[in-house]
Amino acid sequence: MDFDGLIPALLNKQIDVIASGMTITEERAQVVAFTVPYWRADQAILVRKGSSYEFKSLDDLVGKTVGVQSGTTAQLMLQDFVNETGKNIDIKIYSSYVLAVQDLENGKTDAVVVDSPVANMFEKVRNVKITGIIQANENYGFAVRKEDAELLNKLNNTLKEFLNSAEWQAILQKYLSS
Repeated sequence: MDFDGLIPALLNKQIDVIASGMTITEERAQVVAFTVPYWRADQAILVRKGSSYEFKSLDDLVGKTVGVQSGTTAQLMLQDFVNETGKNIDIKIYSSYVLAVQDLENGKTDAVVVDSPVANMFEKVRNVKITGIIQANENYGFAVRKEDAELLNKLNNTLKEFLNSAEWQAILQKYLSS
């Protein structure tokens, strides 16, 4: 399912929970209920390995073609930057990060802006590298319909227990240690 289709699918009762690295934002919280945060992320700038580009900030992306996934905070951040500064970034919107990274690898874009955990994964398995981190301090949470208070409470209780467990610490160590 495309990322920007998750909230409509939840509201239309096609799914019961969004568990997809969704950032908790005020706008989203107006229409869905979020669990306690389970992860914090920033935004990362990816370029092709071997590229001479060393983008460190949004200003460095001015005049460039930059890929983002539709409906993500990366897309909103870039669009807000362009609207607020009047500077030009050619924002190319994709239905998935995989497609955005494929175009980056194929030279169709200069960079991709993506959540840092996703960027770290792509850097390990694709021909891309992280050149900059934009401090966003975004919190991920699971999302449910606002009227699903019982489900929200169950998820919160389970998350709180799991996030304080030795199992969670082992997962962090195995998959996310540097």
